[in-house]
Amino acid sequence: MTKIPRIYKLAVFFMGFPMYSFLRIVWFPNFIIRKKLRENYAHNAEKSKNLQFPLCGQRLGELSEFRIGLKKAAHCGCGAIAVFNAMSIIGREPKMCDIIEAIEKKGLLFYGMFGTNPVAIGKYLTKQGIVWKRYKKTAQIEQDYEDGDAVICLYNWAASSGLGAHYVALDRKEGIWRGYNVFSSSDKIYEYKSLQAFLDADEYARLVTWFLIKKD
Repeated sequence: MTKIPRIYKLAVFFMGFPMYSFLRIVWFPNFIIRKKLRENYAHNAEKSKNLQFPLCGQRLGELSEFRIGLKKAAHCGCGAIAVFNAMSIIGREPKMCDIIEAIEKKGLLFYGMFGTNPVAIGKYLTKQGIVWKRYKKTAQIEQDYEDGDAVICLYNWAASSGLGAHYVALDRKEGIWRGYNVFSSSDKIYEYKSLQAFLDADEYARLVTWFLIKKD
């Protein structure tokens, strides 16, 4: 196994939820790319028409071509995809174009180059009338989960080749956790014995936050 640079591990360690909250304050005004955002919505609305749960593999097929800020879903779509999957799990019929539009207005980090701010995801869920709660402890969210609920995980990762962050939606059926869009180049649904096992499956991951999204 190739050694992960220490500086990558330190960056992953310090990039916790408080730092994401701070980055939300350091806001880049949307009027600079207003035309781009209008074009994105028209483009995404057309592609949203036939989109169905589950969404996996953000670098594959048409899913990769959704636009978010200055980037495409292949680069920074995991947050929007996780929200789409989680809302579908609890019985909603989400539209990807609307999720992305909300993220572009309130949650883009550096116009999408650094992905989606988790604070904006919570605000979007609230606006949709969805009951949710944020957790720091993995064991606690497992305990509070009920059949029909959905979970969104945000974690930072580091590898020998670089570092980043990733959102994944999960649910549990008959005691087995299922993860959607776990890997950006795989359209498989992955199964885990526990949420901790899901986190441990990555070479080097640090939890940022859990969202427990209650069924309708």
